[in-house]
Amino acid sequence: MPTTTSPRAAALQILLEHRRRGTYLNIALDAYFGKHSYSLQEKAFLTALVMGVTERRITLEYQLTDLLNRPLKKLLDEIQIVLLLGLYQIYYMDGVPERAAISESVDLVRTGGRRGAGSAPWAAGLVNAVLRRAAGRQLQYPDRETDEVGYLSVKYAVQPELASLWRGSYPGKYEEILSALALPADTVLRVNTQKTSPAALAEKLAAYGAQRMEGIPAAVLLPWESFRGDVTVLPGFREGLFHVQDGAAQLCCEALGAKPGETVFDLCAAPGGKSFTLAQTVGAAGKVLAFDLYPQRVQLIREGASRLGLENVEAYTEDAAKWQELAGKHGKALRILCDVPCSGLGILRKKADIREKFPKDLDELPKTQYNIVESACACLADTPGASLLYCTCTLNPKENEEVADRLLAMHPEFREDLRRTIFPGRGLDGFFMARFVRAGH
Repeated sequence: MPTTTSPRAAALQILLEHRRRGTYLNIALDAYFGKHSYSLQEKAFLTALVMGVTERRITLEYQLTDLLNRPLKKLLDEIQIVLLLGLYQIYYMDGVPERAAISESVDLVRTGGRRGAGSAPWAAGLVNAVLRRAAGRQLQYPDRETDEVGYLSVKYAVQPELASLWRGSYPGKYEEILSALALPADTVLRVNTQKTSPAALAEKLAAYGAQRMEGIPAAVLLPWESFRGDVTVLPGFREGLFHVQDGAAQLCCEALGAKPGETVFDLCAAPGGKSFTLAQTVGAAGKVLAFDLYPQRVQLIREGASRLGLENVEAYTEDAAKWQELAGKHGKALRILCDVPCSGLGILRKKADIREKFPKDLDELPKTQYNIVESACACLADTPGASLLYCTCTLNPKENEEVADRLLAMHPEFREDLRRTIFPGRGLDGFFMARFVRAGH
């Protein structure tokens, strides 16, 4: 299956399709790799171009607005994307010489990526001039003194609405959050303690820079500087020695307080990482019932549990907001993890699509989140001390503190004994958790 398209031309085609049709980039890349034969190095380069341009689009478009002598929107989509690809290579890819970034971009605009993107040889001079000017100057930002939100938006490549939200919600922390989420994400593994130990797995993966995470006993971190590849090729994956799970998510599982032999419900469970961790916590004498709305995602949970050898995970297709059906079919649980659908703002560095667009349903999400946690309350055992953990992978008070406060106001039978916001850092996504415990009679 010969390669007929260079990685740069492929990036142009994928990004053009994404712009016009709103395709999911991860899916588009996987599909492209399935049709074309690339070396590992070419795959990495193509992925870096596609994801990098998407992640840094706001920063790069600001540069173009300043570099062009015409409005950016008046350029053909193909030309805009070629310019963005060129700028990304100049500013963010140290391994690409500037002259190569410029000449390859000029060639790309002349050929239009060979197939599918059209061609615009007339624009070669424009691309050459713009990229040469860019190569001779630093990145530019709005003036922070007069427009701090604009400055933050451009510097950290986030929508102005998000910069404004965090600036208002987390005084003294907002730039630290933005800075952390501007870096690539580390890969964090949760050791399968039924098969190996954290120390043994870290030693097995020493060639990938593996290190233990302080305060998270079963976590092994692979720094992004030494590993950004496919986890399925890591030693121990096929044997089920680990699953991928961010450090903050592991802390949420620990905070639930599950003990050996207990039954746990995991609502909105797919792809199953928390279910797998909890299954190891409750052991063979306990069980985890993992629920998700979509059958194909439930199948992912079953496949993951099988690879890990976790026979105490039962996965079901259920609507977590319909407590009558849940409790009627599956009874009640002493521990419930309620990891609700959210805006995902805490995992921005892992989701280029979220960075690209500020969530339109931000005001509607808390209603859905509350309905799910309300359902969870009805499925929690009546036993004093039964606990429910509400958590999200976002940093937004409306989805976090306000939902928790509403639950407390509506359910005096619960007391809250933990509330924590985890800010992003090495091996940690942005997370929120609140634990509610059924009071004694």
